[in-house]
Amino acid sequence: MTDSSVYEQPPQKPGFSYGYVVVAAAFIVVFFSILFALGIVLVHIVIHAIGLGMSPASAANILAILGITGIIGRVSLGRLADHIGNRSVFMISSVLMFITFVWIASAHELWTIYVFAVIFGIAYSTLEALHSPIVAELFGLRALGTLSGATLAVGLLGFGIGPMLAGYVFDVRGSYQIAFLICAIIALASVLSATLLPANRGGSMNPPLAANLNKV
Repeated sequence: MTDSSVYEQPPQKPGFSYGYVVVAAAFIVVFFSILFALGIVLVHIVIHAIGLGMSPASAANILAILGITGIIGRVSLGRLADHIGNRSVFMISSVLMFITFVWIASAHELWTIYVFAVIFGIAYSTLEALHSPIVAELFGLRALGTLSGATLAVGLLGFGIGPMLAGYVFDVRGSYQIAFLICAIIALASVLSATLLPANRGGSMNPPLAANLNKV
């Protein structure tokens, strides 16, 4: 009589994998980039607009536009993510953020500031909204709070560094162009890092996608 226990495999504990390291590092770079850029925009975009000749009252309205388009982005692209996947929408928003900084770095007309505010507001808000869903999708729910808090902490570091760097660049150069180009480069790094995130499968979050990558 054959003992069936011979063919039974002992339960495997989740191992430390190279995939987890790569995905976690990529996601940290992405979220650092988002808040780095957001900090610069929130602190300096009004000053930049005034420097281009916009009245202080009109320049302040840019922040209102960011807020309104942020709501639109979270709802509309969040809904789109339910259909085509979080990673796809995350990539789209990252590319949009890169394009907006290339645009604003070379634009000097007042109307371009409003175009920037609309597109950037949609892009950054969508990236923020997808933060927790993507963490859960990639790493599962067991450590969702820890991983979300860790990536947010790194992102807030970028949120603090960005405005200080942009202010220093303005003091030295008298222009925000280099600061915006730095944002574009960092946004491009975010796009490239986002390509390392594994694609979701029909919105399923079980098992965690990073767990399917090669073990060390």
